[in-house]
Amino acid sequence: AEFQGDRDIVAAAVTQNGLALQYAPRWLRSDRDLVLQAVSENDAALQHADDHLREDKKIILSSIKPHGVVLGLQYVSPHLLTDRALMLDVVQCNASALLHSPADVLHNERDFVIAAASRNGGILMHASADLQGDREVALEAIKQQSSAFSSASSRLQNDRQFVFEAVSVNGLVLEYLNETFSDEVAIVRRAVDQNWKAIRFAGGKFRKNREIMLLAVQQNGLALRFAAKDILADKEVCLTAIARDWRALQFVTSQLHHDLEIVNAAVRQDRKALQMVPAILLAQIE
Repeated sequence: AEFQGDRDIVAAAVTQNGLALQYAPRWLRSDRDLVLQAVSENDAALQHADDHLREDKKIILSSIKPHGVVLGLQYVSPHLLTDRALMLDVVQCNASALLHSPADVLHNERDFVIAAASRNGGILMHASADLQGDREVALEAIKQQSSAFSSASSRLQNDRQFVFEAVSVNGLVLEYLNETFSDEVAIVRRAVDQNWKAIRFAGGKFRKNREIMLLAVQQNGLALRFAAKDILADKEVCLTAIARDWRALQFVTSQLHHDLEIVNAAVRQDRKALQMVPAILLAQIE
């Protein structure tokens, strides 16, 4: 007990375990900097802060962690849970924080959810059913987070036009499409054109598709790693990839690895590529 009034000792304690704040005297639970330390370590420490600090927006925001369950909000003053500006900042960090706001307020407010979705697409999971079926709201969320597609209404998920719009704003949505849409050339092409990383979620036949693989390697040469064997023997596609990133040389076929134009394209970009060049060609390198 004699150490509980020693600020340095309490500060050291809450840095290791924020809940140690409960053992501090009231004058230390009113210490803003100390409480900030405590809630940063454990958001539930907010319950032990002095009442006026539970309304401190900086302290509230400091208690929000980007992942996991948000515990601290259950200890803030109720009127703050409908404070739009504060809740926008809160859900930007952790979308599940919206669960602490009264269900009949922000969850159903379209303007708020659109604004929140523009910061954190995960908010769609916690929006009202009506807003999960709202095209504009869903697309705003999907722009920020591809997995938000899974929170859109089933009607939207099965609407081809919406699916095309979704991959047009975030190609990584391809990961979440049903087989009907993920097997459609136009949709896969649009997804890869929007974001080359979508090729990771494309079926094998699309990795053999020359046009689609060109779209990918034109953005990032290392996308060549996802190409089918036939594409790895296509000189134009491989040259395009190497022009973007010399390290794509490692993925080409043995025949192209012995092609002077191919290896020169890599070496001109970075002399480190020489370590990948067959010995027989070293004397001919530019």
